[in-house]
Amino acid sequence: MSEVIASDERPGGLAYIKFFPDAGHTMMAFEEAPLRDVMIATSVRFPDGWWRVSAISRNRIMMAFEVFYS
Repeated sequence: MSEVIASDERPGGLAYIKFFPDAGHTMMAFEEAPLRDVMIATSVRFPDGWWRVSAISRNRIMMAFEVFYS
């Protein structure tokens, strides 16, 4: 799992978390490495202050217009 990634389009209101496949052993990256299968949870901050997952996608980050239907 990655750290929370803030959206450039809606910082403070839209964020992403990437879930990586389990390699079955401990890994450490020393430089960028392509991952072929990543699940990405798109989270939205609601007016009550709570974050809720609005979508889960495979291998792509959803744009703000796809989440907010603008």
